[in-house]
Amino acid sequence: MLLNIRSFGISVAVACFFCVGVIGWIVGLSAFVCCKRAFVAAVVGYAAGVVIERVIYAIVLDRIEPELQQKQAESKIKEQQEVTESNNGRG
Repeated sequence: MLLNIRSFGISVAVACFFCVGVIGWIVGLSAFVCCKRAFVAAVVGYAAGVVIERVIYAIVLDRIEPELQQKQAESKIKEQQEVTESNNGRG
């Protein structure tokens, strides 16, 4: 159950790049300044997107992991009971 963390970060970076670029263009900044600011915004947006994704992923795993362990323990106990019952039936 691994999530693709990069795709979210890249999506945020692309959105930040174009938003900052368009805002700079509307304000009337030169193309070079718009490009620099958009690039910096994309880098920061990518970093923020990856961090946010990992935090959400960790929270979800912390919530789901105990439930999965409990289900695995229950299924193991059930398998052991079935093996014990089948062995008792043979004897």
